[in-house]
Amino acid sequence: MPTFVNTPRGTVVSIWGKAYIRGTDGAWRPLKLGEVVMPGDALLTEQNAIVQMTDGPREPIKLGELGAIDRSVDALDRGDLDAAPAAGLAGG
Repeated sequence: MPTFVNTPRGTVVSIWGKAYIRGTDGAWRPLKLGEVVMPGDALLTEQNAIVQMTDGPREPIKLGELGAIDRSVDALDRGDLDAAPAAGLAGG
């Protein structure tokens, strides 16, 4: 498993595979979505694992609210073909 010691600061937004962070007590624990990683924090990932972070804080999605992509997919599921931009035979 690769260990990253020079980690950038950021908020974890996606984890593919298994990833761990070293806590203040020195023990490794699973990395969680929404966790803020500080410079110097040690991360440990399994082979081919990916951890995606953003610079700023992650905006929470309120329960019952859909993001722009989810609204488009939901409209298409309901049969509203005009909801998807660039969809159709003419690409318009």
